[in-house]
Amino acid sequence: MRARRLAVAAAVASVGALAAAVPASANLAWCVYDPPVRVVSPEGSNLLVNTYVYYPKVSKQIAPRITVEASTDASSTGGTTITVRVYVPRGDGTIHVVVTSQRYKITEEQDGAEGSVMTFTLDVPND
Repeated sequence: MRARRLAVAAAVASVGALAAAVPASANLAWCVYDPPVRVVSPEGSNLLVNTYVYYPKVSKQIAPRITVEASTDASSTGGTTITVRVYVPRGDGTIHVVVTSQRYKITEEQDGAEGSVMTFTLDVPND
């Protein structure tokens, strides 16, 4: 009997916590996740770079116009330097961008203004 009351109390608490969290998160930010950008290192290795763009809900109209491009070059340490450019259209807010190479667990992030070009540099080792 006590176990049943405990299970019911946990279920009620879970629903209450979920209901409280949904409206709060809807007002914080939206996220655009671009499909991975594939680049080829100077040595011929295929590398993937993921880009996440977080922006205020009021700026959601910019999402379809955000573009990402990446290029590679040999780094001075013998690896590969990946340069990622995120082109953000004009708008009223600020954005937060995270660029990552999950294979090498390398991440760079920064805040920027709408209407800007943000540049990121990831140095990855050669395999």
